[in-house]
Amino acid sequence: LNIRRKRTAPLRDDKVLADWNGMTIAALARAGIVFERPDWIGAAASAFDHVVKTLGDGERLHHSAIDGQKGAHGFADDYAHMARAAIQLWEVTGDNKYLNAAKGWVKTLDTLFWDSQRGGYCFTPSDADPLIVRVRTIFDTATPSANGTMLTVLTRLAFIAGEVDYMNRASTLAATFGDEMNRVLNMVGTFVTGIEYLAN
Repeated sequence: LNIRRKRTAPLRDDKVLADWNGMTIAALARAGIVFERPDWIGAAASAFDHVVKTLGDGERLHHSAIDGQKGAHGFADDYAHMARAAIQLWEVTGDNKYLNAAKGWVKTLDTLFWDSQRGGYCFTPSDADPLIVRVRTIFDTATPSANGTMLTVLTRLAFIAGEVDYMNRASTLAATFGDEMNRVLNMVGTFVTGIEYLAN
């Protein structure tokens, strides 16, 4: 270690990302309740609070931050994964602040990301810099797709909150991409999981 300290250290990527934190928070909260590890649930809650403080802006999220400096406004993935994390934390703690956060982020998705002509959530918000095409997809990449994640989020919210609008939106989302799902089944695992969750 002493020898290594004399060398130039490699660059370190220490930015905070909303979507990646959302996935981690949801996993920690779920694992915490399954394995009876309250410290994991506490870590999830702490990370959630940090993301809200660092990347939050009312019901808006920023995608990233470095040294406390917020980057671009959030993408659909950021809202979908943080909403999922919030629901998971609500389920294991019963604290309504998480449920309210999930509802707020879903509202932002419905207002700024929903494609009212074709259905589905676009990757970028409607008030972002104009693009030639606003992409909307169900394909999983390095992370699960926002549209696939939102199928489960909307279905869970429908049962938790008892609001039919969430179920209607989930059903519309499922119907929007049904043909595409059947065409490329091996690339849309998150969407398939969401369809199964909705059907059951």
